[in-house]
Amino acid sequence: MDQSFHVRSISLPLRTRPILVEVEEALQRTSHLVLQASSTTLDGFRLGHLHDCVEELLRLPSLRQALLRPDQNKWLEEELEVSIVLLDLCGAVKDALVSTKERVQDLQSALRRRGDRTSNVSYVLALAREEKRR
Repeated sequence: MDQSFHVRSISLPLRTRPILVEVEEALQRTSHLVLQASSTTLDGFRLGHLHDCVEELLRLPSLRQALLRPDQNKWLEEELEVSIVLLDLCGAVKDALVSTKERVQDLQSALRRRGDRTSNVSYVLALAREEKRR
């Protein structure tokens, strides 16, 4: 008697799926923030939420085991290097934006002042020269 058995399997969602979806959504919201280049308290909360999601994702035992495999070391080191470069770049962009914002405020203040117009023009030219040197 030839008995063949047919085994059925059920595809169940992974336990980690909700956190992956949450991280993906937080990344998308963060990318919109970068494109808008605004800095408000709400944006800080969104970045904090992204950080919390990634931290929770990294706590998953299955992900830790996968990342700690010897064949993943090189990939992980490369990704960390890229992350460091991106953080440095973000810091430089933030510094440039803060500097630009300060210069714009200085220019607006100089233009609002009632007084010697030649000193205002000299001030604006000095700011422009300083920005060119950067």
